[in-house]
Amino acid sequence: MIARDQEEIFTNFYAKETKDEQDSYLQALVEVVQVKRRRPQGDEPKKPRSRNFKYYVTYSSGRQVCAKAFLNLHGVTKGHIRVV
Repeated sequence: MIARDQEEIFTNFYAKETKDEQDSYLQALVEVVQVKRRRPQGDEPKKPRSRNFKYYVTYSSGRQVCAKAFLNLHGVTKGHIRVV
């Protein structure tokens, strides 16, 4: 991904007129998937995660990225994504 692509993603996101449009845009780029494998974690049982998230960006053909890259490209926080 080159700087031009990064700028285009950021600009397209903030070109949305309302926060609802921005939230809908972000929601369409996040996929919720079930945890594939659970491993025991020692003696103390913790509440296991029931789902994972996959993050995508829409330059070229919808490439999957890590959460940190997704947040940085769109200029949002992790808390913002949780609310969406």
